[in-house]
Amino acid sequence: MTSTAEHPRIIDARIPDSQKVAPKPPVPELTEKRYLRLAAPDGADCQLIHDWMKAPHVAPAWKQDWPLEQWHAHLSQMYDNTYERPYILEYDGEAVAYLELYRAARDVIADHYDAHAWDIGLHGAIGNIKYVGKTLGFRVWMDIIPALFRAEPQCRAVMTDPAVDNEMALRLDQGVANRIGGENLGEAQLPHKKAVLFRYSRAAFEAR
Repeated sequence: MTSTAEHPRIIDARIPDSQKVAPKPPVPELTEKRYLRLAAPDGADCQLIHDWMKAPHVAPAWKQDWPLEQWHAHLSQMYDNTYERPYILEYDGEAVAYLELYRAARDVIADHYDAHAWDIGLHGAIGNIKYVGKTLGFRVWMDIIPALFRAEPQCRAVMTDPAVDNEMALRLDQGVANRIGGENLGEAQLPHKKAVLFRYSRAAFEAR
């Protein structure tokens, strides 16, 4: 199993302890028949995530079409540290998407913006094909960002980092940013991809 120190995105080895004080990300409470729960590292959840990551509409963007055993190790690792947590999104009782929440100040994106220890990073993929193209992603982003601010009173910003060639994700983030006062911070060259960073600040959200 990969240790926290070996995680390709974690920068713990070169940042001050003050950036590592926040605990594991919370489980935000959503609305409108949407429910977020922690994904188990084995059993049905692991198999479901593994299957979704092999799907043609997910694999090109995530590039994590891994063997089942590797997904088990990856999900288990998330439980062994406070940097990130894996989640299954359910809608009306049906599993529809995989999400990851992580501490952005401990992530490679922190090199590209003014990070705060309690900031939360967000990744997501709609795995259930029947919900692709149905505006579910937009509605979830509009729901989860306020929910994270409610669940984590010290969180100053929610961050996303879609790849520059992921047009669907870029449209999603820009659309949400336009609605709730998010900010496009421009392109950032990360170790594993060139991304566009979006910051959804608590101050801007509350001002709206």
